[in-house]
Amino acid sequence: MNNNTGDPKVSIVIPVYNGSNFLKKSIDCALSQTYANTEVIVVNDGSTDGGETEKIALSYGDRIVYFKKENGGVSSALNLGIEKMSGEYFSWLSHDDEYTPNKLESSVRVLKDAGKLDGKTAAYCGHSQIGEDSQVLKIYKDDLLPGRYYSPKEMTRYSVSHQALNGCCFLIPAELLREAGGFDENLRYSQDALLWFKLFLNGMGLVYDSGINVGYRLHRSQTSRTKRDLFDSDSEYIARAVAADLIAVDSDNKIAYDFAGRNAIYGARKAVNAVKDIAAQQGRPFSLSQRAALNTKLIYSSARSCAKKLYYRSVYKLKL
Repeated sequence: MNNNTGDPKVSIVIPVYNGSNFLKKSIDCALSQTYANTEVIVVNDGSTDGGETEKIALSYGDRIVYFKKENGGVSSALNLGIEKMSGEYFSWLSHDDEYTPNKLESSVRVLKDAGKLDGKTAAYCGHSQIGEDSQVLKIYKDDLLPGRYYSPKEMTRYSVSHQALNGCCFLIPAELLREAGGFDENLRYSQDALLWFKLFLNGMGLVYDSGINVGYRLHRSQTSRTKRDLFDSDSEYIARAVAADLIAVDSDNKIAYDFAGRNAIYGARKAVNAVKDIAAQQGRPFSLSQRAALNTKLIYSSARSCAKKLYYRSVYKLKL
């Protein structure tokens, strides 16, 4: 694809903090896209690594757009990129993750083929888990049909009952992001999860691209492996932000219950309690059997967490 075909401009935003270990790979992935109508924006979120992150970014000259700011978290870095970008679509690339060369081309194509290059619909691709040397460790299977359009309500249901959606897999209309207010800067870990709920609840649909075009890197210094306290507090914050809207979506409380259940599986007890409390306040309390099922999932989560720690320590030598 090229600029002469009328293809929309896509802005790839790369937020980075102390990212000299993998930033070059990330930028190279962004610059090697087969989809030509792009810009690459790197936002340095106040790195404290003696200028190593900045040195890498500046080495690309005018091939990228570079901003440096005081540290404020990933949400604030992403929001600055969204504010400054000129593209019609937004694509997030974490500094330690990777794209395949055709990630953007494939996402734009599925939107075109579905007749949904309309500024109201996102594309979402498949992804894999990769190691420190980019070796594929696991391929994630999404329970979505290739090329199918999913309505906002369908995606709201999907989001609460399936594994967390990977932010780097999205291609999102920029205007929808701005209307939703961008990423909530109160969140330091799960900033993307709240935004996806807001977008779907506000009317964004989705088309699925089955290509495995994002590599999510697992490594020793990864925040998602070391900041369990952030996950817990963010989960409660998100629950309090969206529970009432989820309860209002349908009459049988299923979406809200599934949302609580998903949090229970991940051990987010405060989030589960928040949803239960709000459901009761709305006059739609969970049944005795539903509450018992949520408690069982929380117990299971605790055992699962211990097993997971042992697995990563023994197989990948990571201390979680």
